[in-house]
Amino acid sequence: MEPVVDFDLSRCKFIDEVYAASGLDGRPNIVEMDPLKFEHLILPLSESAA
Repeated sequence: MEPVVDFDLSRCKFIDEVYAASGLDGRPNIVEMDPLKFEHLILPLSESAA
């Protein structure tokens, strides 16, 4: 079966892939967080649970 349209690939530019949704989530990554910053993040949670 012959293609319906022939594309001229010499006019196309290919770029490196980018994970577009990576910047949408603004929550901190607690695995990569500094231990002191993690403590300051968790402290209000533990105080409110008590």
